[in-house]
Amino acid sequence: MDLHPREQLVLFMRRIYERGLTTTSGGNLSILDDAGNLWITPGGIDKGGLEPEDIVCVRPDGSREGRHQPSSEYPFHRSVYRLRPEVRAVMHAHPPLTVAFSIAGVRPEPALCPEIHAVCGDVGFAPYDIPGSEALGRKVGAAFAEGYHSVLLENHGVCVVGASLAEAYGRLEQLDFLCRAQNQAVRLGGLCRLPEAVRAACPCYHAPDAEWPGLADDPKEQEARRQLAEMTQRAWRQGLFSSAVGVCAWKLEDGSLLLPVASADRAVMTAADFVRVLAGSRTGTANSLGEWLRRVLERHSEFRAVFAAMPPQLMAYGLSGKPFDPRVIPESYIQLRELPSFEIGSDGAAWENLERTFSARYPVVRMTNGWVLTGGATLHEAFDRLEVAEFSARAAIEAGTLGGMQPMTEAQVADLIRAFRLPES
Repeated sequence: MDLHPREQLVLFMRRIYERGLTTTSGGNLSILDDAGNLWITPGGIDKGGLEPEDIVCVRPDGSREGRHQPSSEYPFHRSVYRLRPEVRAVMHAHPPLTVAFSIAGVRPEPALCPEIHAVCGDVGFAPYDIPGSEALGRKVGAAFAEGYHSVLLENHGVCVVGASLAEAYGRLEQLDFLCRAQNQAVRLGGLCRLPEAVRAACPCYHAPDAEWPGLADDPKEQEARRQLAEMTQRAWRQGLFSSAVGVCAWKLEDGSLLLPVASADRAVMTAADFVRVLAGSRTGTANSLGEWLRRVLERHSEFRAVFAAMPPQLMAYGLSGKPFDPRVIPESYIQLRELPSFEIGSDGAAWENLERTFSARYPVVRMTNGWVLTGGATLHEAFDRLEVAEFSARAAIEAGTLGGMQPMTEAQVADLIRAFRLPES
């Protein structure tokens, strides 16, 4: 990111605040630049209205530049940078569900889902101490010194680090997704941990970067890229993608695919953040998600667009091992149909079954490790199915506290199939 550290800190603090991950008075961020200067948000200033002039710079000799005092949590920022020389950004916030884990003394489990674990790693734990104290600084620093990228602060919140603010923010947001999903999974009956052999073989998303053709002069491709970027940002705004996880793929008229760069920030995607994969060209190993998306879009002519996401409510069903019944309201059944679930590991037959099933008859499917996949003839059709799936999953979970969902009857479903001429095979 080419922005000055002051501008970066303001940008990400506003994003954290507007995303509901901290309060007006809570949270603090910092950057360590190449000269050893520590740029940090101020204490006691409205986090929703920060300006670049509010940021404080602490020089290597301890002198300060700025019109405010640095955050009261400066001691643990300083401690982390001292003990983890590769870290260049520290982020502390109070997402409600992450705070819930911190006050319950329970660590969230990124290992439940390989894709999340790849972003966050295991979560460390720092025992309670007085906010802003040197003692807390030592405890937080000691936890990060063990190699964690994410640390839960007892009765306090969470702290994440990264090589940049964007990387740290991706961890913060994905950890929030996980905490919400894990909490909902407990409401559904508890966690269902995948066997290690299956978990190790679960697909993660990797897309080629420089090896494939980039931006082209073709106006149709340029427009497709623009729409993909807009829909990816929209999926982020709707809470269906985190800034680090979520895929929107499109098949061009010549059979080539547009896939997002894996490391791109979903909140600010641009046309340049997609790569074009030539028709018939592999995108990775046979069991990678990107390669599977390529095979699906080449196999099923009824799909031009596919979304792959891990939104919290649907992920909760995957983490709990409980089936999701999409007979919530007429729209949910029309859009989702039966929404079958698949346990995907290293078994090639399971991949083939999923690839064959995902079709106009079953346009939405789930993987037990958390991925939900939606297809459509247009971007809007595939996106609508993803949105309806997440909204319906939340409605079904919330109905549990009201006595449980009463699904639509088989007769009512049959009426929908006839009235809307839904495919039956």
